[in-house]
Amino acid sequence: MTGLRQGREAQRTAAPAASRRCASIRGVDLTGKASVRAPAGRSQGAARTAPTAPDAALPAVAGAAQDRPGAIDLPSRTLASEVKFRQIEQGDRNKVSEEKPPTRNEKNRNPRRDGGRLSSVTTAIHLLKTFTDEDQELGISEIAIRLGVAKSTVHRLASALLDEGMLHQNPESGRYSLGMGLFMLGALVRSRIDVANESKKILTDFRNEVQENVRLAVLDRNEIVFLHDFEAPVPVRIRSRTGKRQPAYCTAEGLSLMSGLREPRLSEILAMPRAKYTENTVIDEEEIRQRIKSVKRKGFCFEDEEFEIGTRTVAAPVFGDEGSIIAAIGVAGPRSRIRKSQSVRLAQKVIATADKISLRMGFGHREKIYLTSGLPREDTAPS
Repeated sequence: MTGLRQGREAQRTAAPAASRRCASIRGVDLTGKASVRAPAGRSQGAARTAPTAPDAALPAVAGAAQDRPGAIDLPSRTLASEVKFRQIEQGDRNKVSEEKPPTRNEKNRNPRRDGGRLSSVTTAIHLLKTFTDEDQELGISEIAIRLGVAKSTVHRLASALLDEGMLHQNPESGRYSLGMGLFMLGALVRSRIDVANESKKILTDFRNEVQENVRLAVLDRNEIVFLHDFEAPVPVRIRSRTGKRQPAYCTAEGLSLMSGLREPRLSEILAMPRAKYTENTVIDEEEIRQRIKSVKRKGFCFEDEEFEIGTRTVAAPVFGDEGSIIAAIGVAGPRSRIRKSQSVRLAQKVIATADKISLRMGFGHREKIYLTSGLPREDTAPS
């Protein structure tokens, strides 16, 4: 009886100690740290923290029970599996977080919301395109609904377009329609299309007559654009430049077109940078102005290898129905065939052909041009 009583007393004494030791072993942090709580009687600050590496954490946890007599030693394999599982689980979370694509500030594909001036310009263009044959007059509310913008935005843009003549407002209903400003702009585009169509047959016939490249050009800001460039029907010829651009200040067609500009527009073009393409390229502003005056006086322009070495051109302006210059035609060829001594005779043919096109464009009257060469003669070989 005495032995049985002593055994039970020993079990009651050992149970609390075992519980405390088990609690110390369970102190495993999910981040991978294995912390061991201090046993009874030791201060809280004396608790030990094992290294963060998995291999170092496991012995510290398992050995914590072995270092103290009477502690319950949990199986090392069970602890290793638990810690490994927690670490893998935590690692998967971190991996998913790393693989998640960062949020990008994608460019707004709606041109009306890109902000700034571009948005206003784009919305104004869409506003003009809202009008159709069926809906020639629209109110602010209707336009706002169709564009998907606020009425205040439509009102602001409509007021600006109204001031520029792009819109017209009915004084009775207050509704808007397309203005005469658009008609005038459309007329300019139409004149280019018309002159290209109306001149095609005349230019091809002229090409066959002179046996050189015959070209039609229009002015676009400070450059010319070739609407036509019919190549000479001979083996040695200049390559066609249809659709290409060249500077206006150093080409015969460009100077012919610039002769019809008003001073503000001419000054704007001459204020732009000018490059020297050949030794003959004229870049001095005053000299360019003198050449433009010469075109007005004589009715044609002679270009002597100013843009391209070995090429000479004779050009004359084409007039529209209102008397303004809308295009220029030119004859271009090698310097060996277009000689200075023959430039006046060729210029007479160029002007006559330009007159034919001008007549087709509605221009019925032109003052007589008195040609004076003003060019050095070439008696034999070209310079």
